[in-house]
Amino acid sequence: MKNPTADSKSLPDTKPASELKADSKAKAVDSTTTSKDLKTPSADTKPSTSDSRTTGNAANSATAAPPAEKRTQITSAMKQEKVEEVTNVNFNLSIGTAVPAGIRYYPMPSRIVEIYPEWRGYDFILVHGKYFVLRPRTHEIVYIIEG
Repeated sequence: MKNPTADSKSLPDTKPASELKADSKAKAVDSTTTSKDLKTPSADTKPSTSDSRTTGNAANSATAAPPAEKRTQITSAMKQEKVEEVTNVNFNLSIGTAVPAGIRYYPMPSRIVEIYPEWRGYDFILVHGKYFVLRPRTHEIVYIIEG
Protein backbone atom coordinates (compact mmCIF):
# COMPACT_ATOMS: atom_id res chain seq x y z
CA MET A 1 0.00 0.00 0.00
CA LYS A 2 1.14 3.45 -0.89
CA ASN A 3 1.09 6.23 1.54
CA PRO A 4 -0.82 9.25 0.01
CA THR A 5 1.18 11.69 2.10
CA ALA A 6 4.44 10.34 0.66
CA ASP A 7 3.28 11.17 -2.89
CA SER A 8 2.37 14.69 -1.94
CA LYS A 9 5.75 15.15 -0.25
CA SER A 10 7.64 13.97 -3.35
CA LEU A 11 6.18 16.88 -5.34
CA PRO A 12 6.94 19.90 -3.24
CA ASP A 13 5.18 23.20 -3.97
CA THR A 14 2.99 21.79 -6.73
CA LYS A 15 -0.35 23.38 -7.29
CA PRO A 16 -3.50 21.58 -8.27
CA ALA A 17 -4.27 21.63 -12.03
CA SER A 18 -7.13 24.10 -11.58
CA GLU A 19 -4.78 26.62 -9.97
CA LEU A 20 -2.19 26.19 -12.76
CA LYS A 21 -4.78 26.95 -15.44
CA ALA A 22 -5.98 30.03 -13.60
CA ASP A 23 -2.39 31.20 -13.10
CA SER A 24 -1.49 30.80 -16.80
CA LYS A 25 -4.65 32.69 -17.80
CA ALA A 26 -3.67 35.54 -15.49
CA LYS A 27 -0.21 35.63 -17.07
CA ALA A 28 -1.74 35.69 -20.56
CA VAL A 29 -3.97 38.60 -19.55
CA ASP A 30 -0.95 40.38 -18.07
CA SER A 31 1.05 39.94 -21.27
CA THR A 32 -1.73 41.34 -23.45
CA THR A 33 -2.20 44.21 -21.07
CA THR A 34 1.51 44.90 -21.17
CA SER A 35 1.61 44.94 -24.98
CA LYS A 36 -1.28 47.39 -25.04
CA ASP A 37 0.37 49.56 -22.39
CA LEU A 38 3.62 49.67 -24.36
CA LYS A 39 1.76 50.70 -27.49
CA THR A 40 4.03 51.18 -30.46
CA PRO A 41 2.91 53.37 -33.37
CA SER A 42 0.58 51.40 -35.57
CA ALA A 43 -1.49 52.22 -38.61
CA ASP A 44 -4.28 53.36 -36.29
CA THR A 45 -2.20 55.72 -34.17
CA LYS A 46 0.53 56.85 -36.57
CA PRO A 47 -0.46 59.66 -38.97
CA SER A 48 0.10 58.82 -42.59
CA THR A 49 2.71 61.08 -44.13
CA SER A 50 1.27 60.74 -47.62
CA ASP A 51 -2.12 61.95 -46.39
CA SER A 52 -0.67 65.04 -44.76
CA ARG A 53 1.42 65.81 -47.82
CA THR A 54 -1.60 65.52 -50.06
CA THR A 55 -3.57 67.84 -47.83
CA GLY A 56 -0.71 70.34 -47.71
CA ASN A 57 -0.21 70.30 -51.46
CA ALA A 58 -3.91 70.68 -52.08
CA ALA A 59 -4.02 73.71 -49.82
CA ASN A 60 -0.97 75.24 -51.48
CA SER A 61 -2.17 74.66 -55.02
CA ALA A 62 -5.63 76.00 -54.15
CA THR A 63 -3.98 79.23 -53.02
CA ALA A 64 -1.65 79.37 -56.03
CA ALA A 65 -4.05 78.46 -58.84
CA PRO A 66 -6.71 81.04 -59.67
CA PRO A 67 -10.12 79.91 -60.88
CA ALA A 68 -10.61 79.58 -64.64
CA GLU A 69 -12.71 82.76 -64.95
CA LYS A 70 -9.88 84.88 -63.51
CA ARG A 71 -7.01 83.30 -65.49
CA THR A 72 -7.76 85.27 -68.67
CA GLN A 73 -7.82 88.57 -66.77
CA ILE A 74 -4.57 87.70 -64.99
CA THR A 75 -2.84 86.68 -68.23
CA SER A 76 -3.76 89.91 -69.99
CA ALA A 77 -2.72 91.99 -66.94
CA MET A 78 0.65 90.17 -66.79
CA LYS A 79 1.30 90.82 -70.48
CA GLN A 80 0.93 94.56 -69.82
CA GLU A 81 3.77 94.47 -67.27
CA LYS A 82 7.12 95.73 -68.50
CA VAL A 83 9.66 93.39 -66.92
CA GLU A 84 13.06 92.13 -67.96
CA GLU A 85 13.05 88.52 -69.12
CA VAL A 86 15.40 86.13 -67.31
CA THR A 87 17.87 84.71 -69.85
CA ASN A 88 20.42 82.80 -67.75
CA VAL A 89 18.25 79.95 -66.50
CA ASN A 90 20.25 77.25 -64.74
CA PHE A 91 17.42 75.87 -62.60
CA ASN A 92 14.34 73.72 -63.14
CA LEU A 93 11.28 75.66 -64.36
CA SER A 94 8.57 73.62 -62.68
CA ILE A 95 6.14 74.07 -59.82
CA GLY A 96 7.81 73.46 -56.47
CA THR A 97 11.28 74.60 -57.55
CA ALA A 98 12.87 77.43 -55.57
CA VAL A 99 14.27 80.14 -57.84
CA PRO A 100 17.89 81.03 -56.92
CA ALA A 101 18.57 84.29 -55.08
CA GLY A 102 20.63 85.73 -57.96
CA ILE A 103 17.52 86.11 -60.13
CA ARG A 104 15.67 89.45 -60.10
CA TYR A 105 12.09 89.04 -58.86
CA TYR A 106 9.28 91.49 -59.49
CA PRO A 107 6.52 92.15 -56.96
CA MET A 108 3.04 91.03 -57.97
CA PRO A 109 1.33 94.03 -59.63
CA SER A 110 -1.57 95.57 -57.73
CA ARG A 111 -3.89 95.02 -60.72
CA ILE A 112 -3.36 91.25 -60.41
CA VAL A 113 -3.78 91.35 -56.62
CA GLU A 114 -7.15 93.06 -57.22
CA ILE A 115 -8.16 90.18 -59.50
CA TYR A 116 -6.73 87.44 -57.29
CA PRO A 117 -6.04 88.67 -53.70
CA GLU A 118 -4.48 85.33 -52.65
CA TRP A 119 -1.30 86.43 -54.51
CA ARG A 120 -0.77 89.52 -52.34
CA GLY A 121 2.92 89.64 -51.43
CA TYR A 122 3.90 87.14 -54.13
CA ASP A 123 6.63 87.82 -56.69
CA PHE A 124 7.00 86.79 -60.31
CA ILE A 125 9.59 86.39 -63.06
CA LEU A 126 9.38 86.16 -66.85
CA VAL A 127 11.25 83.29 -68.55
CA HIS A 128 10.88 82.24 -72.21
CA GLY A 129 7.60 84.14 -72.54
CA LYS A 130 6.04 82.51 -69.45
CA TYR A 131 5.31 84.19 -66.14
CA PHE A 132 6.27 82.23 -63.03
CA VAL A 133 4.44 83.16 -59.82
CA LEU A 134 6.73 82.82 -56.77
CA ARG A 135 5.81 82.27 -53.12
CA PRO A 136 6.96 85.05 -50.76
CA ARG A 137 10.28 84.53 -48.91
CA THR A 138 11.01 81.06 -50.36
CA HIS A 139 10.58 82.12 -54.02
CA GLU A 140 9.22 78.69 -54.83
CA ILE A 141 7.35 78.48 -58.16
CA VAL A 142 3.65 78.00 -57.38
CA TYR A 143 1.99 78.79 -60.71
CA ILE A 144 2.96 79.24 -64.36
CA ILE A 145 1.11 81.65 -66.67
CA GLU A 146 1.50 81.09 -70.40
CA GLY A 147 2.52 84.45 -71.90
